Amino acid sequence: VLAAGDLTAADRGYDAVQEIARRAGGAARLLSGVRAEVAERRAAIRYWRGDYASLLADAAAADGGAPPGGAALRIVAANAAYRAGQRPGASSREALDGLDRAIALYAELLRSDAGRGDVAFNYEFLVRRRAAIAGGADPDPAGSESPLGREGGSPLGEETALDDIRIYVPMHQEERDRIDDPTMGGDPPIRRRG
Repeated sequence: VLAAGDLTAADRGYDAVQEIARRAGGAARLLSGVRAEVAERRAAIRYWRGDYASLLADAAAADGGAPPGGAALRIVAANAAYRAGQRPGASSREALDGLDRAIALYAELLRSDAGRGDVAFNYEFLVRRRAAIAGGADPDPAGSESPLGREGGSPLGEETALDDIRIYVPMHQEERDRIDDPTMGGDPPIRRRG
């Protein structure tokens, strides 16, 4: 439900899971992973709803300025810090403040788990973006439009039906190597002699 963008239904489902985990009582240690995953998914729902301020307030309330929980929860907070500075009408100073906060959160994530390629990419992107904005580039607070929709926006809109959403997942190199059939048009045409 969350992948399709139905945030209200996903939130109701996580309410039910959280209630079941609360009632479990004696099995609290067994369900700690479930509770952590529900917290991460609920943070993602708040992020997709654009509730960046409350996500950042939760992060500031935690020790060290980083939200409690796993790396997924801290990545959501870092993304929220970036998006908070990219809101429409944000000044260059606000964009730089959001970038500084997101860069700090990503740097902490890299120190704790340097093997995360997505975190390293986001960190480098934000450092370069900050340098460009500090050098006088437009902070582009409205986000960019593309045929895929508004950057950072919900995939479901007024005119978008659930059947219109297509999720493409790239294949890993090992998966591509196992495929025997070449794709159509992937090889040059066969030249016949004679």
